[in-house]
Amino acid sequence: MKQEGAHDIAYLSSFCGLGCALQRGGDRLDGGDSYSGLYSQAGKHVVALALYLILRSVAPAMSLAATAIGILSMLLTGAVHVLVMASVVSPDLFNTTGEGIGPAGIGLWLLLVNYLALRSKALPRGLTWIGLIAGAGWLLSGVGALMGGSQNLPFSIGPLGIFLVSPIWAIWLGRRLLAQPYSVPQMARSG
Repeated sequence: MKQEGAHDIAYLSSFCGLGCALQRGGDRLDGGDSYSGLYSQAGKHVVALALYLILRSVAPAMSLAATAIGILSMLLTGAVHVLVMASVVSPDLFNTTGEGIGPAGIGLWLLLVNYLALRSKALPRGLTWIGLIAGAGWLLSGVGALMGGSQNLPFSIGPLGIFLVSPIWAIWLGRRLLAQPYSVPQMARSG
């Protein structure tokens, strides 16, 4: 059984991430931004699972931990966006969870999976370096939000990694997954 469906979804979520990056702007708590944040988080789950299946033979415990961190961070960020759309979350809580803890966790996930892919040569070296830069951007943005929001340097620099580098990584990764099909037994092999 081929994983082509997951690869197609991962590839399409890359474009969703790019569209969300281009759409962002204005008030962070407006409904449109929350919808794009929610769609963006939903697409990343497939990518996290596909990378876990590819990397688990290299480092089972670390790839599982990275996937757990990534998916939990994506769920947190998505849930906060849903609560914003329902007008249940205060701006302070949104800044702490939706722009702080969630993105920092996604950054940590990106750093870990790209480190594993670089170390194992499971993905091209250039792709993993771009992923590391994107992860650093997500992490900087999250830490910057926790340090006080837009009045600090990490929060100002982080979005460069999120909105400029992360879509490049996602599209390249999607194209790579489509170009080199992995079968389920091959991806699930742990030795």
